[in-house]
Parts: sequence; C-alpha cells; structure tokens
Amino acid sequence: MLAASRVARALVRSSAARAPFALPAFGGRCRRARSSAHPRDEEADAADEADDTLVDMDAFLAPLRNHERTGVPKGAGVASDAAARFDLGRMRRLLAALGDPHVGYPVIHVAGTKGKGSVVSFLAAVLREAGVNTGTYKSPHVKSTNERIVCGPFLETKRTRRGASGDDTEKARLSAGGALDAATAETTRAFAARESSSRATRDATDDGGLSYFEALTAFAFRAFKQNRVECAVVEVGVGGSVDATNVVPDAFTAASVLTALGDDHLEALGGSLGAVAAAKAGIARARRPVFVGAQPSIEHEALLLSNVYAAGARLVDEGDVAVKAVPRGVEASGGGGVAQTVDFEIASRPRGDDGAKPLETRALRGVRMRALGPHQRENARLAVSVIEFLRKGGGARRDGGDAAMGDRDAPPWSRVDDDDVRRGLESATSPGCF
Repeated sequence: MLAASRVARALVRSSAARAPFALPAFGGRCRRARSSAHPRDEEADAADEADDTLVDMDAFLAPLRNHERTGVPKGAGVASDAAARFDLGRMRRLLAALGDPHVGYPVIHVAGTKGKGSVVSFLAAVLREAGVNTGTYKSPHVKSTNERIVCGPFLETKRTRRGASGDDTEKARLSAGGALDAATAETTRAFAARESSSRATRDATDDGGLSYFEALTAFAFRAFKQNRVECAVVEVGVGGSVDATNVVPDAFTAASVLTALGDDHLEALGGSLGAVAAAKAGIARARRPVFVGAQPSIEHEALLLSNVYAAGARLVDEGDVAVKAVPRGVEASGGGGVAQTVDFEIASRPRGDDGAKPLETRALRGVRMRALGPHQRENARLAVSVIEFLRKGGGARRDGGDAAMGDRDAPPWSRVDDDDVRRGLESATSPGCF
C-alpha cells in the first residue's frame, strides 16, 4: 500500500518537469495594517469616512437563501451536466461590482472534508504571531458571522514578548467582520435585485438568487481589502471547484491545501467518492503549490492526487518538506485546561536549493497544543508543512518564489521564525470543530 502511494505521488510530482512554476505575481506590494510606518492614502481615508455608517451583517444576510440551513443542492460538486452546476459567474460579477476585493494579496486556500477549519486556524495563528496582518475566512459560525471574518496581526511585537517580565503582554483584539459598511451593503442589495430580475443569469440550481454564502464570501474579501491584509487564509464552504471561495486568480494563489477526504455531502457533490475528490481538488491551480494531508486510505489519496495531476498543479511532497508530529503526552495547562505535548521534526530544502542538496533538519520540541487529539496533530503537521515550504522560498528553485519579488516587499511568511510557529500552534483554537 505504501508503495502504491509513493507511485501515485511520483506520477503527480513528474508534472513539475512538464509544467514548471509560473512566477507568483501577487500584483504589487502586499498591504499592511494601518500604522505610522505605513500611512494610508488620502483616497482610502476619504472612502472610509464616507462609509462609516455600519449595517448589521447578520440582519442583512438573513433574507438570502442559506444552503447551510436548507441543505446543500446537488450543484455544489462537479456535475457532468453543466446546467446542474453552481455558476461562479454570479460570484465574479458581485466581486467586480465591489471593486474586485479578492485580488491584490496572496491567498492560502484550504479544502477538504475533515480538518480544514483547524488547518486555517493553525496557519493564521502562526502568521499573526509573526506580526503579519492576516485575513481569515471560516465557516460555519457558532453565534455570529463575526466569527467567520477576522483581520489583523497579533499586535504585540517579538521584542515586547521576549523582553516582557511576568505575564506576556495581552494580545490586541483582532478586527472581526460582524458589521458591514453602508456602501457595500447598498451595492450588494442593488446587485441582488438586478440578478433576480434578469432571467439570463438564472441557473437550474437556485433560480439566480444571490445566496447567503456568496454574499458573505464577498464581504470577507471586502473586509480583507479594507483592512489591507498582507495575506489571507480562506476555508472552502462545501466542495471546492464551484464553491464561492474558488474565485482567486492563479497568480494570487500562494498555495492550495487539501485535508482528509470523506463522504460528507456525497449526493450533493456528485454521488461518488471520485466526484467528491474532483470537487475538493478543484481548488488546485496550474503550476502553483498543492499540499495533500494524510488520507483515510490509498484510494482516497490516489483520487485526490490524480485530480491534482490533471490540473497541472505542483504537488509539495516529502522531497520538499517533511514534518512529523510526535506525541509526548497530555497534561494540564494554564487556566485549568488540557494540552497535548508534541515534538515537531522538520526537514526541508535550504532556500534557493535546486534539489541537489539534502534536506536540512531541526525540531521544535515540547509544543503544548490546546487543540487535542491525533487528528489535530495531523492538522498542525500539515499547517507547519505549508508555512515551512513558503518561508523557505515557496519552491524558489522552480518558480522564483520570493526571489522574483524584485524591489517589492518580501512575502509575509518570510518574517515567520520558529518561535512564531511554536506560539501559533500553542495558541490556536477552532471553536465549534470536533
């Protein structure tokens, strides 16, 4: 079985020779959080002043069709009948009406049946520990939509952390997306009215009406743009290929991540495990890095990898970065909680290596993770693999990686160090995930 897995990975890995990486043209400088060192331009300030009236997002979204409540329709997968599929055209038209807020910063896109929300949490926590202004979009929420859309870094600096005596400085509160500016609300309302009145835009899935998830996803991208995030970590809702989140252009996709595959929403995603795999792997981008987490069986892995190969994507495997999460026990943690102690053994290629050198190895020992269970060790292992690959240049030996950034700012993950990884893994939580 292991041999079959290696063969499958080798087949996908061979695509790199036929389809070398494209340059990650992230479209200019990544935007930073507002600070005196990076003053906002006058036009942006004027726009914010004009849009300072806020609308409750939950109330605005309530009238829209919510598939999370009514059930996922069959068009959420890769249906053979084009008329039965969701149409991302409406999502793209909405984003265009809002000024294309999904473009201008690198995005890590995460899909899968199990673990994708936790992987998003781990990735975001590590990046925020490094001071990176990070946007996250997750689903579903427990109490309010402001849990789904979050922007900002942890504002305490590394110097403050390392020089602090006693308790660490309390982390600043992150900006949550529970409110909507009036201009965005009005633009979306007018767009929905136009779409509903136009038979030309109606499809067989939902009669052309703007859905709850489409609007919420657009609001997430809008919040990212307004908060000038340096990067975003985005969780797929259901499926992947025609999910509303799958609109980020190839050039702005820093990496795609596929967690464990399962048979949830089987009928909605095509009725077979193969159809589910095709839907999930639909977020893979030609020549862009793809990470595949541990799968329940060789069949699950082979189905995902065959779709990754068909997309011409670049599989990141153990020849690039290998991370092991070794459990060391479970014990009480501060505040009356419980933590599992894990050693992370990391092996990766030196920055700029063309593949000829052996992997460099090191370890993060005694990481006390609040997220419990072997499944969370795998989610954390996958997140560390993504961060490690990107911080080492994102495949610089094949696509230029951050070396192709020229005189622009370095990629945000280049600021991550091992201390940030440790703190991110230890602080990450994913409410509502089991």
